[in-house]
Amino acid sequence: MEIKICWLYYDLLELYGDRGNIKVLTTILDNNNILYTLDKVTINDDRDISNYDFYFLGGGSDKAQQLLYKDLLSRKSQILEAFKRNAFFLTVCGGYQMFGKYYIDSHGNKIDGLGIFDFYSEGGTDRCIGNVVCKAKLGKYDIDLVGFENHGGKTLNVLNPFARVIKGNGNEFNSEFEGFYLENFLGTYLHGPLLPKNPEVGKFIIEYIILNKYKKEIDIDIDFIKYYKNAKNVILKREL
Repeated sequence: MEIKICWLYYDLLELYGDRGNIKVLTTILDNNNILYTLDKVTINDDRDISNYDFYFLGGGSDKAQQLLYKDLLSRKSQILEAFKRNAFFLTVCGGYQMFGKYYIDSHGNKIDGLGIFDFYSEGGTDRCIGNVVCKAKLGKYDIDLVGFENHGGKTLNVLNPFARVIKGNGNEFNSEFEGFYLENFLGTYLHGPLLPKNPEVGKFIIEYIILNKYKKEIDIDIDFIKYYKNAKNVILKREL
């Protein structure tokens, strides 16, 4: 078994240590003896990105989104092809916003999104910042999520939220819900990064990819990440 990973705009979408998501995912793969290839793709790279199993886009500033959105839109047909194959997409903050219809930044500039989903994002007067605690269901897994958010944009018209907010804001100031999740796409505002604090999400993603690609059900081991359970419990007790 082998998983092909595409890390999009690794040099522009990397706020708050989001590269940690790639590090944890590949560490889980290594410890479960699953082969992988990791390709990094950025603006103007002449590479066909349609044939990967997993795609990651991290968080970025308004400036970064303005720099890359035309390049991202030029890859839309390849991204749609990957969606048709049920490849999995994990997107954080700015990466999440760009799969919607558009994003209006804090200066009123409209940045076109891929338009794959019906949500859209707008700059707000209230900034969502601080620790977040959520509850989510991914497949058969019920997960208590912890993370950190820092975003001025609010994401609206989210028909399939990722998680229910227990503490924090989520998609907009004082929102009840966080992120967007539908089958093979997960968008979230949770930095921290997401997977080091919530490796159960990585477990779910890898199991999904293997089932989709090889039609084989496996149980991914994350018990070797010994520190995360105690660290997460400390955060949950402190925040709730």
